[in-house]
Formats: sequence, structure tokens, C-alpha cells
Amino acid sequence: MSKLNTAELMELRNYYFKKLDRGIEIEKILHFIQKDVLDAGQSERLQKDIVKEQADREHKKKVKFYEHVNGALNSPDKWILKGQNIVKAYPHPVLKGMKVVGIKYKTTPFLFSEELWEIYCEIEDELSIRNPEWKASRAMDFMMLKEQGYKDSTIARKYNLNPSTIKNNIEQLEADRLKVSMHDEKWFRQFYLFDHKKVL
Repeated sequence: MSKLNTAELMELRNYYFKKLDRGIEIEKILHFIQKDVLDAGQSERLQKDIVKEQADREHKKKVKFYEHVNGALNSPDKWILKGQNIVKAYPHPVLKGMKVVGIKYKTTPFLFSEELWEIYCEIEDELSIRNPEWKASRAMDFMMLKEQGYKDSTIARKYNLNPSTIKNNIEQLEADRLKVSMHDEKWFRQFYLFDHKKVL
């Protein structure tokens, strides 16, 4: 096949995406691309698109799995009769591969498997960077470690982040705290004056 025009390249790209949909292994698809696309540049670009698409799909699958596990774990506890006693039962997600297919209640708290725990931590770390509330929470962790004598570089290695991210997060947290304290001080001053006038 000679060099493809844009329309042909897009059509072939969609053709290989459909192969991904059908569950064909990515190694086989990459092999097909090498055989089908003669132009080296187009072949490499198409392979990169397929690898990225596969990575995006895997990531979305993990996020969805994380959300469903979280949803199951956030279900309310129950009180059940066990023998002659009423005991608390905790929600346990019932897993089938990367899917939550139901919820069971057990008298022991749910324990993460090693594989599930890795996925859980991966998504939580990502949320800590993208979500402002998570970011603030993580910044407090950074500040506590700093107060214990850890350097930015050490904290960065622990969280797999750039040292400048640690520094910027802590500075932002300190700036926000200053704004809050100034606001509280202003409010207290107004309240004091109002209260004082009342007494007079």
C-alpha cells in the first residue's frame, strides 16, 4: 500500500480501533499496521495512535472500576442478627475481573487485594493532582512532612512528583491560610466593635 491520503489514513485508523473493540491483542494490530502501511512515517504515527487509544481505554476502565468500588464501599453499614447477637456488617464489593457485580455484607471490614490496592492508589494519586480539594488535602500532607524535616526532593520522590510541585502546593496552601486568617481577623474586629457599641 503506497502513502495514504488523510481520508484513507483516518479510515484505516478507525478500522484498527474496531479491532481493539473486538478484543484483538494490540501486538497483533501493531503487526498488521507494519504490514499494511508501507510509508514508515504513517505507520509509526498510526501505531502511536493505537497505543495511545489502548492506554486511554485502560485508564477509563480503571477510573470506572475505582468509582464503582468506591460507590460500593460508601454504601451504609447494616446491623444483622448473628446467633443471639446483633452485629454490624460492612459492605463488600463483589468483583468479577475489573467489574463490580454486586455488594455482600460481612462482619469484617473489606480488605483490598494487592492488585486492587495498586489501581486504587494510582487513581487517587491522579485525583490529588487534578482535583482542587484533593490538591489541598495533599498539600497539607506535604506541609506536615516539611515540618518533620523532609526536603522537597524527598517528598517528591515519595509521591512521584516534581519538587517544584511540592513547593508550589505548599506556597499556595500558606497563601490560602493567610487569606482565611486575615478574613477571620477582619470579621473579629467588626464583631468586637459592634459588641462594644452595644455595651456602651
